[in-house]
Amino acid sequence: MIHKQQLPEAEFKDLTLIFNIQIHFLLWVLCKAKELDFEQTAFHQEFGKKPGQWLFNRLWTGTNQTAFGKDLTTLLIKAREDTGQAKVAADYVRNDIQFVEKWDTPGYGMKFPALPEKWKQAIHDVCIPFYESWLCKVGYRNSAFEIAADSMDRRRIMQAYQKNGNRVCGYCDGVLGDVGTTKDANECEHFFPKSKFPHLCLHPNNLYVSCKGCNQTWKADNAPMGVADPAGLYGTYHPQLRPGADGISVDVSEDSPRIYKLELKDNSAPERVASLNAALDLDARWTKDINYRLRANMSELIAQCIMVSRRHGNLTKGEISNLLNDAIAYRSNRIGKSFFAIREIAVLQYQQAHQLADFLLQCA
Repeated sequence: MIHKQQLPEAEFKDLTLIFNIQIHFLLWVLCKAKELDFEQTAFHQEFGKKPGQWLFNRLWTGTNQTAFGKDLTTLLIKAREDTGQAKVAADYVRNDIQFVEKWDTPGYGMKFPALPEKWKQAIHDVCIPFYESWLCKVGYRNSAFEIAADSMDRRRIMQAYQKNGNRVCGYCDGVLGDVGTTKDANECEHFFPKSKFPHLCLHPNNLYVSCKGCNQTWKADNAPMGVADPAGLYGTYHPQLRPGADGISVDVSEDSPRIYKLELKDNSAPERVASLNAALDLDARWTKDINYRLRANMSELIAQCIMVSRRHGNLTKGEISNLLNDAIAYRSNRIGKSFFAIREIAVLQYQQAHQLADFLLQCA
């Protein structure tokens, strides 16, 4: 939510194709329930032979219905029994998948959370396998879908974001972990949690990458936008549509000498920082991190100043201020490209405003 993230064009196009098939399939069941018989030919006619066969094969293992097939049957029965509510559900899905185009439209909000719980659960059970069972485990192959690459899977998305994002977590400004041969130290993050917005589990503007800490420990299933009504969307940063780095500032104070306290602010929309902290606890995490890395009151800046003074004699207050300016300018050009840049800039600015005389004594 801090830094902008966006899939490269090739990955975006392939994931969009898969997502469109998933939504087409969901709306087909909701809107055509009365006339569906789930015969193989119906799948071929609706989706084309290869993707239709792929979808049909997900329903059966031999002559036995799969878990997905059973969940699909449950949704189909509900849609047949209550075609009015099925139409409402379909309209809500159509509304929600337009969130990119309508993000800043006055009055726009997501509608899926307003569905009755039984309908939400039935749709959840049909949508989630598209992400958890197929994207994450086996992938979508170009032998069945008209994608450009050999496959579309979770790992491809993660690697694309690693390359695009300079290994900086877009959520906390910290470090993304390593990617190994079969495992990686990061998470495929759903901005709209898939537990609450399952129909968006493959939406290409809803899948991002974060460090494991942000996704597993802090954000988890928390939805910073709440039910994503108009107020919830306005009061939330988005990794692509409204990255927080464009609006946040960081206030620094001292709890005791050289023990800093950091507080994120957004004067234009304070509720966005509030929702960010509610999801990720960044005030506390950034405060703890910066004090840990200052190491017993000896900051990186002071160490640098001492090294310079040993080469050129004692530094003046103006020279130390210039060193600070250089350090701030360097980090300002590295926001989103280097780890911890935003919090370090804030502390350097505080040190420049309040601690030049102290630094001068330490460099003497």
